[in-house]
Amino acid sequence: MSDVLTTAATTDAVTLTECKRHLNVSSTADDAMIRDYIAAATMLLEKRTSRAFVNQTRTLKMRTFFDERYVHGREMYPPRSPLSSVTSISYVDVEGTTTTMPSSDYISSTGDRPGKITEAYNATWPATRNHPNDITVTYVAGHTSSSTGVPANVKQAIRLVVGEWYRNREMGPMEMDVVNALLETEQVETYG
Repeated sequence: MSDVLTTAATTDAVTLTECKRHLNVSSTADDAMIRDYIAAATMLLEKRTSRAFVNQTRTLKMRTFFDERYVHGREMYPPRSPLSSVTSISYVDVEGTTTTMPSSDYISSTGDRPGKITEAYNATWPATRNHPNDITVTYVAGHTSSSTGVPANVKQAIRLVVGEWYRNREMGPMEMDVVNALLETEQVETYG
């Protein structure tokens, strides 16, 4: 029961050129480091906002179609927004057969904020075995397929984070919160 990145965005939310212009850097000596900063800043800000800035494919696994973390009032809300499209919804039925739902059985509301997936008229969410990961929702989240469609406020936030990291390369006490946030996705839950 998780939401994971399946296919990463093919372009950065902010280009290297845009960041270097913001940093007032003309040399190519630090290009690799700046690219790493862009990637890390994007990951940090996407996690903090539960958003995807550039289109990426994600896979959501649930136990049932009524998983309270993602489904409210029979409407499914994928964890990352904006919802661009739903690639597929598959499930394991009560007999143990994996079935892909016809796209005519659900509606992807990509214009809503947050995006949601609802049952189509005269359709209902099918019964499942109620085992972990019985339902797989593959979806695309993001504002656009290129950096040109990323909102200006998002681009500026990324540039500001990259600028801070570029100018202050060592960590002070305040930066520990940023480090913790960056590593949040790597934390493994333990039980028992």
